[in-house]
This record gives sequence, structure tokens and C-alpha cells, in this order.
Amino acid sequence: YYDDPDAYWRWAGQHMAQPWDPIANASPAQAQAEADLLECLSGTHRPLNRGKATIFEVGCGRGRLAHFFHRNWPSGQYYAIDVGPLQVEETMRLVPTAEVFESSIQSFDLAPLTNHRGWPDAFDLVVSSEVMMHIKPAEIRNTLGKLLSMVRRESLDIDAAISGFPSGYLLLIEW
Repeated sequence: YYDDPDAYWRWAGQHMAQPWDPIANASPAQAQAEADLLECLSGTHRPLNRGKATIFEVGCGRGRLAHFFHRNWPSGQYYAIDVGPLQVEETMRLVPTAEVFESSIQSFDLAPLTNHRGWPDAFDLVVSSEVMMHIKPAEIRNTLGKLLSMVRRESLDIDAAISGFPSGYLLLIEW
């Protein structure tokens, strides 16, 4: 499975212990990460909009962060992908308003979803938690570029707009 992380997660996603509650069974480190995340996204000079924030999660797992975002940004729009069908199903169970698809980030194509499903073409927040450590080293640079390309870029400041300075966030959470 080291040569094919997608195959591993498809297998692991079918063999995870059930029932498992990603909220009640969060580790102390995960709970602390959520508290830090809320502080970070709320306390910056440019906080994540509490209104209609668009959030895209790569590797949503069983929906722990989907639930976190839905709880803290209830008017937001949540989109996600994961390679495991169980993870997709569990995330949609926790957050029924979420749009979640089975895909790896390497094979994910946003264009059809933007054109035919009404997804945004970029997001206020692109988040990846505990995913990058499973990406092959040779694919990390392209994967990071793909994630960054999905971050919303707009500005009233012409110099910032020309330089492509993002107005959204790319957040990578790794242990």
C-alpha cells in the first residue's frame, strides 16, 4: 500500500471499526486542534466569514471537521472529497447539507462540479487534515499547487489582485 495510498485508503475505509463517533471519540489532540483552528480562523485580521463561507476539505474522513465547520459556520457551504466510500457516507450522515464526493486529490477535477453542479470555482477555505503525510513525496508539490489553486483570490486592491494574493485560506493540519 505504500506505493498506492489511494488503494490503502479505499481498503482502510471499508475496514474501520463501526460504530465510531468522530465527535465523541475525538482524541485530545484533535479536540485541541479544533480549538486552535477556531481561534485561528476567528481571530485573524481577516477572519473567515461567518456568513456564506465556502469550505472545501480534502480527505474529510468520517466528518469530524465537517461537523466542526457546520457547527461554527452554520450558514457556510461545505464541500469535500475522500478516497473512502465509508468516509463519504459518514460525512454526509453527520452533515446532510454537505456535498461530498469519492475522489483522491490527485484525480479530483473541480471544473465539472463548477459547471454542472454549481460548486464555486474557488473557496474561502481549503483545508486538508492528516492527508499530506499520505501523499507520495513525488506528488506533494503538484498536490499543494492544486490545493492553492482552489483558494479564492479576489481583492479590491488592484496591486494585490494583480499579484494573485489570495483572499481565502489554505490550511494544512498535520501531526
